Amino acid sequence: MPVLTAISVAGFKPYTTRREIPDTRAPGLYLVVQLTGSKSWIVRLRRPNGKSAKLTLGHVNLVDKETTGQPVPGGTLTLRQARTLAVQIDNERASGKDVVRVHREYKLRMPTTFGEMKSREQQIAEKWNAFASSGTVASCFLYRHYDSDGDLLYIGITNDIMARSARHFRRASWAAAIFKILVEPFESREALVSAEVVAVKTEYPQHNRTWNGDRANPLAAVAEGAWKD
Repeated sequence: MPVLTAISVAGFKPYTTRREIPDTRAPGLYLVVQLTGSKSWIVRLRRPNGKSAKLTLGHVNLVDKETTGQPVPGGTLTLRQARTLAVQIDNERASGKDVVRVHREYKLRMPTTFGEMKSREQQIAEKWNAFASSGTVASCFLYRHYDSDGDLLYIGITNDIMARSARHFRRASWAAAIFKILVEPFESREALVSAEVVAVKTEYPQHNRTWNGDRANPLAAVAEGAWKD
């Protein structure tokens, strides 16, 4: 198996099925290429109970310009940074630590403006409660699909969550992997679309396509009344 390089990572193209290309320089590290062309890093390992597991490290940094500081899961990572994390994870696993549990706990937490750490589920639940308390009616929704490992599969928007979910389960290539759906309420289409853009760009869902065509400027489409479920 050829050694992965920054050039070869950038050169891998989407295939008819999801691809996992092993890296020969770091234990358990794989480059994943989705049908959409999206690329990410994962580590495959065994937990202390002997069961196999997968950790998603983050999306591939195709610019190959590294950020300062230690690489952390969830960001965009160069090949070198992904290898650094993979070696770190392997060392922790070898010491007996359940790195899968630690990784999931890390992913469930996110900083708030008050310097606290709240899970996304908590924040969305509080938002629903605020809507109910104030009598605000949610006219549209942002939803997130997760698999059983807690990895984010897809982010979308709709004004009919039941109908949209039914279509995803019939047609989406990732339908069989959907384990959990988080639904966030919004009052306006403008706020919804803005939130979707930020979410897709910062949370790295596996199956979202890059913004292109008439979705290149979704806010302009909303302003023109072209937004559709």
